[in-house]
Amino acid sequence: MKTTELSKKLLASLFALTLAGAPAIFAPTPVEAHLLSCNQERGIGTRVYNKAVKGHTVHPATGDVAAIQDRLVECNSSRLNLKDNSHRRYLARTVIDESVNYPNAFMAPGGISVVYAKQIEIDRKYDRAARIQDDVERPLDAVNYSAQSVCASTLAHEYGHYANEDFLRMADRHVAMSIALACIPTPTSIAVAASAGTAAGNILVIRQESFAAEAGADATALDFLDNVPEYSMGSAITSFRHLQKYLRSTNQKDSGGFRNFIQAHSHTDKRIERIRTHIADVSNGRVQLAEDGRLTVDGNLVCGTGRLMDADRADGRERTDYLAGQIASCMARHIWKPEHLRAMKESEYVRGGSSDHTVFVACENAGASEGYGKIAKVLGTFDYPIGVADRLLTTAQRKAKAELQAVWELTRTLHARMNA
Repeated sequence: MKTTELSKKLLASLFALTLAGAPAIFAPTPVEAHLLSCNQERGIGTRVYNKAVKGHTVHPATGDVAAIQDRLVECNSSRLNLKDNSHRRYLARTVIDESVNYPNAFMAPGGISVVYAKQIEIDRKYDRAARIQDDVERPLDAVNYSAQSVCASTLAHEYGHYANEDFLRMADRHVAMSIALACIPTPTSIAVAASAGTAAGNILVIRQESFAAEAGADATALDFLDNVPEYSMGSAITSFRHLQKYLRSTNQKDSGGFRNFIQAHSHTDKRIERIRTHIADVSNGRVQLAEDGRLTVDGNLVCGTGRLMDADRADGRERTDYLAGQIASCMARHIWKPEHLRAMKESEYVRGGSSDHTVFVACENAGASEGYGKIAKVLGTFDYPIGVADRLLTTAQRKAKAELQAVWELTRTLHARMNA
């Protein structure tokens, strides 16, 4: 081989290896910079999807699940979009797979996402101490936004893979690596050995990429949830805990086997820990959600116990997780202050709501004189009718009112301390 030809091939291999080894530098690149076009990515995704659901009963999401997808897209329009004839790359309508009897979801290339019906079923359960399959499912309509939030955390994770362009970036690196290896001149025997080594090495590379992609999708999902007023970062904890309960009740392992070795997810406990850490970081350490579910805000245990457990509700721990994420979000927005908070009838907050329930919200503007403005975050629903005299309330309703007042007092205590 001539020297000039060797130089050209070495330069080409060096360039390809540089592309392969620099994902962090090129991570935020737009889709135009990728080796695959939008149509090519979608074509690959269609083939992956067809193979994965072959023989299954599948259908596009409708009703409440479709509404959750629409809400996530609406509130995250800078990173998510449906087909609108103005974007070449877009999310397809999420598909529900009714045939697989275990919880899971996946994002195929090209924005094609599939959620197993079993996953939605589990996300809709109340978070009780009992086994998950013994609990009662909740609707996912507008009134049950806490249940929506749990289901949304599953969808948001898959949309995180799409928004992070995981498949496109992986394709860039692996194509570049293949070009590099093809350009390096080696004797046949060395080439065979290199191919075998590369095959084994690729498994480890793919595994590491999978770990990174899953962690990245988890983080992006929290951002997506945080941008929707009625969805909470804390709901992702509830979804993972539901999964753990289901796996325990069916004697399944959290992770393991060759499939998980290749398509690697961190252990669920680790993923929950990362969410708790994120909530603490977002709030500058002011919101702490302990491993046992106790919530501390500015050094004070919520309701004195660290949990929302009053009234006749069975979903106290889920409500506490939800509240943790919402308070942290309010702090990041600098609206965790008494003048930004408002208690309103559920019937005022959402169509179909009950006048016997009170929704506690944080608004962008401060003070009733400004009309409060847009609702920034929903802090929860409390089972008592606002404005009714205590003597007319049931015992459960008085407990619910006290629970709401205890949450509100967290801001008043901080406000007084800051002005002392």
